[in-house]
Amino acid sequence: MQRILSIALAIALVMTACASDDPTTNDSTDADSAGASSASLDGDWILDFLLIEGDMAIPLPAEPLDFRIDGDRFGGSAGCNSMGGSASFSADGTVTVGDVFTTDMACADRTLMDFEQLYARALPQATAWSLEDGRLSLTGPGTEIAYVVRTAPTDAPLVGTTWTLDTFFDADSAMTAAGMDDVTITFGDTGVRTQGRCWTIDGFATIEPGGEGNLRMDFTSSDPAFSCDDRAFFDEMIERLSAVAEYEIDELRLTLGAANQPILGLRS
Repeated sequence: MQRILSIALAIALVMTACASDDPTTNDSTDADSAGASSASLDGDWILDFLLIEGDMAIPLPAEPLDFRIDGDRFGGSAGCNSMGGSASFSADGTVTVGDVFTTDMACADRTLMDFEQLYARALPQATAWSLEDGRLSLTGPGTEIAYVVRTAPTDAPLVGTTWTLDTFFDADSAMTAAGMDDVTITFGDTGVRTQGRCWTIDGFATIEPGGEGNLRMDFTSSDPAFSCDDRAFFDEMIERLSAVAEYEIDELRLTLGAANQPILGLRS
């Protein structure tokens, strides 16, 4: 197997996002912001800056932080954890953010952990929203959070492909398990979907160009309704996907791994 480069991956469980209009197609005026509906904001954004206590700009993590809006739900990356919650954008320019949650992974970087806490506390403070020059701003008492539109990679070989799971890797061993043939992973321009027999996990995908390299996946949603007895397999996939940090394409096979060690094997 060729050299695999390293990346980061985070998981959050919220509701599935659908294809949406590009917010950059809106005219950049306050009147257009006030007249827009929340549907025009649906899609993928990147945190641009965070301002609290009126004038205290918080340094952002080195890795871009995704923020996906899907109707009255949002999800994305908080840093080393993922986050989600509800967000009601009204046509009059008001917004209500609530039910904010984050996953509970310990951050090795204390500064990153502190940032996550500030970010999670700032979001519910937002009471108004505006869209100008492709920039979404959420403002409230002493708080401003700004996002810019996330763009798709220009040369990413995984985009538009679907792969079927056939191998779990552990240390130096490889194994198959019942139900693997029912699991597929599909990559879109900026999204990734993992589909099981009776569950779905959706999220973002930032793919490094070439046949191997960086693959950042931030999972933002999961179908919580299990119509079949597949919970154990779902939990296994969550654990493995959480550890993925790399990808490599070798002809008709895709390997997802971390630190040059394979975790999942898939076939085209």
